[in-house]
Amino acid sequence: MRTAEARRRATDRRGRWAERVALALLMLKGYRPLARRYAASGGEIDLVVKRGGTIAFVEVKARGSLDAAREAISARKRQRLSRAARAWAARNAWAVDKALRADAVFIAPNRWPEHVAAAFELEMELTGPLDPCGGQEKSRPEERPEVWEETPGVQRNRCKAWTVLNLPMSG
Repeated sequence: MRTAEARRRATDRRGRWAERVALALLMLKGYRPLARRYAASGGEIDLVVKRGGTIAFVEVKARGSLDAAREAISARKRQRLSRAARAWAARNAWAVDKALRADAVFIAPNRWPEHVAAAFELEMELTGPLDPCGGQEKSRPEERPEVWEETPGVQRNRCKAWTVLNLPMSG
């Protein structure tokens, strides 16, 4: 019988292996890695990758089946990932004009990994020290409707420069 510490180490090794598989898949799809296991503000992001004008915060889930992996991203995990994404975005000013998206990669034995773009909505309401606007003037939807309605599924928050993709989870 394995001890709790041995189980933790095995789980950590399996998680790191799954993240390497997910990163390889994303790189084959043209994504460039920006960060791995980014932790801040009480949350963690498994992978931060970029392709074109989009930055994806990727949650990697490895389970016994793809269905179990899909169900493993809880509401609390989404909140924690969103909190870490806000911290990452606030610390990387160069990304201010990029689209931000929450992706997921699901991994199961004897199956191809499944990448789901915009797997869930990022909660990117920024206030206080993590405000990327840096105190600059913010726009309201009624003042600049062209900014708010330019693309279906794309929403700009109150800071004119930040774009957040808010697409429903496909399934």
